[in-house]
Amino acid sequence: MIREIVLENAIHAIFIPENLEIRQGVKFITDTKDEFQIGLIGRKEGERVPLHKHLGQRRVLSGTSECLYVREGICSVTIQSLDGKESIDILCHKGDFLLLLRGSHSVHFIQNTSLIEIKQGPFSALKDKELID
Repeated sequence: MIREIVLENAIHAIFIPENLEIRQGVKFITDTKDEFQIGLIGRKEGERVPLHKHLGQRRVLSGTSECLYVREGICSVTIQSLDGKESIDILCHKGDFLLLLRGSHSVHFIQNTSLIEIKQGPFSALKDKELID
């Protein structure tokens, strides 16, 4: 089951477990106004998405969204609200996927873990990242 992580009355993250059943068709789980879009796509053998391209668009982003895919291991991700008053820990196992949309986060590795991280670019750790602790 998809889990929306709500802090300060806003979705800060979306957790997608490895065992999620994806049904036939296309369903986007993010709001059309979110700066990062996640869709779930189920297709039958032999179906085809027509050849297409995405048109260039000038976009203004207010932050950097980030996706974490756990390839191996177990980690705990702490997500903190923008004001720092609320936080929650999400336990992530092999195959789980976590979309971080807003707020702060940290990752604690419980086992040896391999992650794939996807975020918007261009990204500069010197300009786009602030260490809190």
